Amino acid sequence: MIKQEALAGLSLTLQDIGFAPDEAENYMRLAQEGDSTGAQRMLMLNQKRRRMLDEIHFHEKQLDRLDYLRYALQKESMPEIRMNQDNK
Repeated sequence: MIKQEALAGLSLTLQDIGFAPDEAENYMRLAQEGDSTGAQRMLMLNQKRRRMLDEIHFHEKQLDRLDYLRYALQKESMPEIRMNQDNK
């Protein structure tokens, strides 16, 4: 069984990595049940990791699009800005 201090730390960690309250509660319940639930907990962590990576990739694509728009605007409409930045 997990000690109270460890449970408090686990709860904060789960919150920090973006677990919803019900997900964290479920994970902590499984953790208290012991080693027999390790596979279920690993599945939860893997699913969370996959969702986080999907979000990161989505935001990377958004940044790429934003940078393209900045580049296009700079190149076509504002050559003086481009020249000023090139001289730095």
